[in-house]
Amino acid sequence: MDQAIMRFATTSARDAAFGGAGEATLAEGMFAYIDDENKVYFYTGSAWQAFGITNDDDQLVLAASLFS
Repeated sequence: MDQAIMRFATTSARDAAFGGAGEATLAEGMFAYIDDENKVYFYTGSAWQAFGITNDDDQLVLAASLFS
């Protein structure tokens, strides 16, 4: 089983890395870390969605709707 969290400088660089000739194809469940935002995103099969834990009003909140 191959698994990795890809790393990109920006979301634009991430988006440019997929779909062209000789480039990888997006697949549901992929993860990517974005350097300039310090955030992790996952691909839902139709869009990238932020994923992680944030501090909201002193409570830990799961930022992604993955488990809802």
